[in-house]
Amino acid sequence: MYSYDTCIAWNWPYDREFIARSAEQCSSKGLSVLEVTTDVLENTLKALESGLITFRTFIDRASDTNKKYLPLNQWAFDHNVFRINPQEHALRALNKATMHLDLITAGIHHIQSSCRHMKNNRSSRV
Repeated sequence: MYSYDTCIAWNWPYDREFIARSAEQCSSKGLSVLEVTTDVLENTLKALESGLITFRTFIDRASDTNKKYLPLNQWAFDHNVFRINPQEHALRALNKATMHLDLITAGIHHIQSSCRHMKNNRSSRV
């Protein structure tokens, strides 16, 4: 069995640079990275289930837009893998209405009001 230090699941083309930099940083620290894209997802799941590979840390950048990645997320959960962005937390963050309410309840909406006020004050000084 080969054990990767980190697994990054991704499928958004605009993540390419972020993933490349993340993998580069991991490599510079001697950490191995398993990148799971749509092309290798099915084979990766088979390798995990058969015990050929494993990983210790998981970053999920894909299951919110492609449900085919959910078994990978579930595998990480079932095997007590450290998940950087646990799906159950990410799903809440993806709901903009819920997040806006959470931010308002936390008093963070005042920051936006303060910024708007500061901008208005600056423009009136000119």
